Amino acid sequence: MVGQSYKIRAMRAGEKEIIKLIMKDAFPFLMRLFFSFSNNILVAERNGEIVGGVILKVFLLPKSIKAGLVSLIFCSPRYSGQGIGQLLADEGVKCLEKEGCSDIFACVEGDNTGSSKLFVTSGFNRLSLLQQIKAYGFGCLPIWFHSYHFFDIGHFMWSKSSRTAQVSNTDKSNMLFELLFIIVAHVTIFSIALWRQEIEDYSSVESILTLLVCFSAFYETRYSAMLCVAWANNIKYELRMWESGLSLSFCIALLFGGGMVSPGSLYPRGNNWKYHEHLQHLGVMALVSSACLIGAVWTIGGLIKFNLLPSMYLSSFETAFSIGVGLLILDVVLPFFPFSSFSGKRLWDWNKYIWGILSLSIVPFFIVF
Repeated sequence: MVGQSYKIRAMRAGEKEIIKLIMKDAFPFLMRLFFSFSNNILVAERNGEIVGGVILKVFLLPKSIKAGLVSLIFCSPRYSGQGIGQLLADEGVKCLEKEGCSDIFACVEGDNTGSSKLFVTSGFNRLSLLQQIKAYGFGCLPIWFHSYHFFDIGHFMWSKSSRTAQVSNTDKSNMLFELLFIIVAHVTIFSIALWRQEIEDYSSVESILTLLVCFSAFYETRYSAMLCVAWANNIKYELRMWESGLSLSFCIALLFGGGMVSPGSLYPRGNNWKYHEHLQHLGVMALVSSACLIGAVWTIGGLIKFNLLPSMYLSSFETAFSIGVGLLILDVVLPFFPFSSFSGKRLWDWNKYIWGILSLSIVPFFIVF
């Protein structure tokens, strides 16, 4: 019925402004800053009115592999829920296949299961960083460049290709790799930040050990709290790394000497889950993990404030306090794009009052300490 109501066709000259207006209605302000057109755009039309579209890109990978990207799918909010997105995804894939693309990609925010379902239905598989490297090696770099995956925090790479179908299953070894990679990457990134700040002992054993203990402790606290809620509800979750957040953090450290955390998160296992059906559990997981982190940072701050630490440990605890506050700001206080993959967004969607209480509990860190 939907297929009979809507026509998918190539965008015509003079229709770009109409497309921009639809995008403006479909996405929040900050997301509009990242819009980019291509020479290959399909639109969904109903009774002569354009109601949505899909932006496609074609590029080459090493070994002369022709690749395609479903860059963006959008439709007018007035027509959401009518299957337009799936039509556009299917037709976009067909268009790229006709162009000779053997490997087709898309990037979707982890909790945006409405969009990821479009690609699951179209035959895509989600790829972790390890799986991307196994399939493409250094070919990942042009894929990330064309898809903006260097800085789309919390987005995951999806692929439709015989090449990636063989490496698409997540296993325990992959999860262990991601956990270790997250910790080691943060130690490296923050060491670079200290170097750019001209901190003399940025590469000392003490400095590296402090960072290693800090990130291991904070992330162990965060993940363990989430897993306890998952186990209590007998729901299977898996750790997923935000590789694009790490690449953005690396650039910030190298260029500006700043440190930004990108911890990844736990997601229901598999690719067919729905965000709104798991929101209750996801919200409780975010509440418990955030409360544990807030308690840990309050404890560290209290030890520093009331001089309860030996002088030899003071510097390490001050580093831990700084990292903890930075983690809480991103993970709790900022629930909107581009930080919508953090726990704060889950708290905001689940219970705005709880989000507000947790956020207010972080404010004294800037006053008391």
